[in-house]
Amino acid sequence: MPHAQWYCLQENLSHEERLWLKAHKVVQFADNVDYANISGVMAQLDFAVSTDTPIIHIAGAIVIPSLVILSGRTYDWRWGIVGGDE
Repeated sequence: MPHAQWYCLQENLSHEERLWLKAHKVVQFADNVDYANISGVMAQLDFAVSTDTPIIHIAGAIVIPSLVILSGRTYDWRWGIVGGDE
């Protein structure tokens, strides 16, 4: 995705993770993880990608198209196999 701007909303980043994100020009909000503020930031996003964290639940609550990354071991039938209104 050559023209995408990536944002990191993950908290508790290690020093190495912060360096990697900076090197790849990912905008970081790791020091400002207050869910009221994060939901305001997220409202400006076109799309969200996350594991099963509060971030993806906020994305669903404020109706942002999303992709949830799950391992085969934590799959839950309620999430469906593909997108849509399952």
